Amino acid sequence: MELFKYNSASTFLGGEAINGYDSVAWTERYREPGDFEIVAKLSSGLRDFLPEGTLISHTKTLDVMMVENHQIKEDTDLDPTLTITGRSFQCIAEQRIVGQNWNWASPPASLAVSAYVLGANFTWIQAAELLNEHLETGTVIMSGDAVPLVSADHSVSGTGESEERTLARGTVLKHLLEILEIDDLGCRVLRRNNFSSLPGSNTETIFLIHDGDDKRKNIIFSTKNGDIDSADYLWSMKRMKTSALVTGKFVETMVHGAETGLSRRVMLVDGGDLDGHLETIPTGGTLTAIRAQMTIRGNQALSAQKRLALSRIDVSSTPTYEFRRDYNMGDLVSVDSSYGPLTTTRVVEHVEIVDETGESAHPTLEILEA
Repeated sequence: MELFKYNSASTFLGGEAINGYDSVAWTERYREPGDFEIVAKLSSGLRDFLPEGTLISHTKTLDVMMVENHQIKEDTDLDPTLTITGRSFQCIAEQRIVGQNWNWASPPASLAVSAYVLGANFTWIQAAELLNEHLETGTVIMSGDAVPLVSADHSVSGTGESEERTLARGTVLKHLLEILEIDDLGCRVLRRNNFSSLPGSNTETIFLIHDGDDKRKNIIFSTKNGDIDSADYLWSMKRMKTSALVTGKFVETMVHGAETGLSRRVMLVDGGDLDGHLETIPTGGTLTAIRAQMTIRGNQALSAQKRLALSRIDVSSTPTYEFRRDYNMGDLVSVDSSYGPLTTTRVVEHVEIVDETGESAHPTLEILEA
C-alpha cells in the first residue's frame, strides 16, 4: 500500500510518500465513513510528519482520510509505539450543524428557531443538497463555513419517493446517514484526480451520492470456489414499527400505517424541536403547520426502517474477484452459498491490511432486504 499525504488541504495538490510504519489497516465503507490505523515506532517521526488534520490517501484508491488522533504507548526498554487513526473525509460533515447556515451576522429573529427543511425531492438529491448547503463554496451563506474545492453530487438514476424533509438540529453527518439509509444509498469520496478512466473531477474533491452498479450476473462469490469465509443471516421483526407517535413540547401527533390489532406497533419520535421555541400552546395556523411537520417526521421515521436486522458475508482474503478491478464499493454482487439459491448482496466494506506478514484485503457483503 503506497500511502501519501497532501501538503495542501485547501487545494488537494502536492503530496509526499508516507514511510516508516510497521502496519496499516485501511477500511472503506459504503455509507458510514471509513477509517484507518497506522502503527509505527515513535522514533519514525510520523507524529510530526502527520499532524492532526492531515489528509492522506493511497495510490490505489480515490478515498481521502483525515488524521484525527495520535496515541503513544510506552513500554519499559522498548521504543514507544505510535498509533495514528482517522476517518474518511465525510467526517468533516460532523463539524457542521444542520440549520447553522443562516446569516449569523444579522440573523432574523424569525429564522433563529426555524426548522431546517429540504424541499420535496428524491433522497439522493436531498443528500447532496444537505452537504452543499453546509460545505460548498458559493452555496453556504457564511463564507467561513465553506470547505474549498469540495462539493457534493449524485450518480443515481431512476425515480423514488419525493417528499419534503424536516430535519431537527444535529450534525450534518448524522442526518446525511439517515437520508441515505432510506433508499439504501452510499456516499463515496472521489479525491481530485486527473485520471480520465476514473470518476471524479480534476478541479475538486467530490462527495458522490451513489447506489453502486448491478454486477450480479458477472460477479458471483461462491462457497464452492473458496470465496466465502463465513456467513451470518438473521431476519427479525422485533424492531419494526408500523405507527409513530411524534411528541413535542406542547403538541403530539400520531402517524398510523394501515396495520391494526397485533400488527400495530408504535415507535416514539422526538419532535421537540418543532414546537420547543414556543411559550404557549399553539393554535390555528401555527398548530396546523406543526402537526403537518410532525406527520412528515413520523412518516420519515417509519420509512427509514429495515426489516433485515443482521446479514453479513465475509469474503476470503484470496477471492476470485479483485476489488476496484472487478467491482467497487456499493456494487450489487451475487453469493452462491449453502444457504440456498443465489443471494443478492451489496459491497458495504473493504479492508486492506499491511503488516509484517505482507498485504491482505477482503470485502464484506450485506444481503439486501427481501
